[in-house]
Amino acid sequence: MSGLFRVPFLEDEVTTSWLSRLARANDHSPYVFCSDLGLSLIGVGRGDEEELTKLALISGEPLSSISARALRAAEKASIQLAGETFPTRMLRKGKTFFCPLCLQQDDRDAKRAPGTRRYQRVAWIFGAIQTCQVHNCSLLGLPDARGYQALDYCTRLEAVSVPDQPADSREASAFEKFLYERLSGRRDHGTLLDDLSLFTCIDLSFLLGVPASLGRGQSYRGLDQASRRVAANSGFKVLQAGERGIEVLLTDLSADRNKRSEFGGAQFYGQLYDRLAKSYAVAEFDRVREIIRQHAKRTIPMPTGTRLFGQCIETPWVTVTEVARQSGIAPSVIRKLLKADGNRAPENCLVCNEVADGLARTLNGSLTHDQAAALLEVPRGVFPRFVQAGLVTVCPPTVVPGQPASGVKTRYPGMDIRNLRQRFIEASSASLSDRMISAREASRLSKVPLTTIARLLLDGKLAAAHLEGGGSLFERIKIDPDALLRAVDQASGLSTQLAAARIGVSKVAMSRLRDKQIIPSRHIKSPRQDVYVFSEHDLRVFEGQYVSLGRLSRQWGIHRNRICQRMRELGMSSAFPREDVECHLLRRGDAERLRERM
Repeated sequence: MSGLFRVPFLEDEVTTSWLSRLARANDHSPYVFCSDLGLSLIGVGRGDEEELTKLALISGEPLSSISARALRAAEKASIQLAGETFPTRMLRKGKTFFCPLCLQQDDRDAKRAPGTRRYQRVAWIFGAIQTCQVHNCSLLGLPDARGYQALDYCTRLEAVSVPDQPADSREASAFEKFLYERLSGRRDHGTLLDDLSLFTCIDLSFLLGVPASLGRGQSYRGLDQASRRVAANSGFKVLQAGERGIEVLLTDLSADRNKRSEFGGAQFYGQLYDRLAKSYAVAEFDRVREIIRQHAKRTIPMPTGTRLFGQCIETPWVTVTEVARQSGIAPSVIRKLLKADGNRAPENCLVCNEVADGLARTLNGSLTHDQAAALLEVPRGVFPRFVQAGLVTVCPPTVVPGQPASGVKTRYPGMDIRNLRQRFIEASSASLSDRMISAREASRLSKVPLTTIARLLLDGKLAAAHLEGGGSLFERIKIDPDALLRAVDQASGLSTQLAAARIGVSKVAMSRLRDKQIIPSRHIKSPRQDVYVFSEHDLRVFEGQYVSLGRLSRQWGIHRNRICQRMRELGMSSAFPREDVECHLLRRGDAERLRERM
């Protein structure tokens, strides 16, 4: 167009900025200028191909230059710029940022017409760029503009009063310098960065930088601009190191996790995994997802079938629970066997397949002392007593030529011990009763050796046995202590503690009742300490005559203080002075009358 005053289209200038300067050179606003020439300012700002073609014909500028630096609307809330596609969240659309020293430099350029010297750089459009790499100062922002005003960069920048010195001087970060160089067309930043689109590089820099600089649990949301700038620079350095840099970061994140957490990527890598799993569906991010998947398979114990980014993976690990299911042995026993064999179960109770196979062979072969004790679920110091009692057999010694017989360790048949353990379980099939306690506790209270209880179980002489609860095998086996005493023919009676529990008083009170000869007892000599036992008949006689206040409180569901208060109101007294027997005991007749008047 012959009558059009032209302005140069600068290399790093946004198309709408050049259009604004062109309109200003022709003494019009961009809206009036476009209307006079039959152009749509909104269409140019949106990057419509038809409007850009008209602008190229009118101005004489190459269409390729105009299109490359136009903000062209694309699908899914994205914008095409400089040959790449960016989500709108990455660009300062409607916001104008500038470097004051760049504007000063524009003002000194006498080759440009006054009023058209200042222009909007492509780099200033990106929210990730907060610093001018030429003058090492922070970018400043203008108030938001709407509609046509947002596209009139020339007028907005010309109205800025530029200070002589910037308020904030700082050097551009390595990440910001990378963005400037990529926008200028350079691709010499390493294989990983050069292969990825610019928007993917920006997103990954923030995505990797937040956990790298602030920790695995930190979220991008809520960070201020300074923290985001530091995070982006940290993430860029990770990407600059290539796949190796990402693997180093992943190792640090996985080492910082809770060792007892459940299996899964979020527990291994925190927010980084969550964001990659729930967002970033673009195929370019699959490369990072695959790096994470391979790193997890190679470095983190996890069972086969663990899902990472929706895929089930095969691993050389198996859970202790699975080993227990296949062998029929409790998981707690499997852990003890691993410890006895020098293979400490790693975090999350996983073992490698080789260890699991070796454990299966061990259970069917011969066991060491520690392994046999772990399988039978008895303490290491107690296991020899089972051997001495003939409950456990010993493998014939195998003498290696050239090795002294004294150096051969005693081993025990694994299958025999498994069968012995199963026999104990099968012998504990009676119904549970309130009088039952664990076999270990009964052994302690009655002074009957645990091996004797085991023999009685196997011989069927201790029929009142039940298997329940957790802990070791003889803690899970519940027996009736009275039946135990009768079975061993030690005494037809109960120990002080068991008798106290029977009539509902404390052990101290039971001793006082014994000392006062209120309840007859029998004195049994013992190597460790004297033992007093109480006959079943004497306890039944006592319970027919007296009842403890505590038992009445539990049976009636009334607090003992309320019962005492009512006794005082009715003039009732305890059967024995409390200071003599250390408890409140009522006669059965008084208890019945008291119940009627409560």
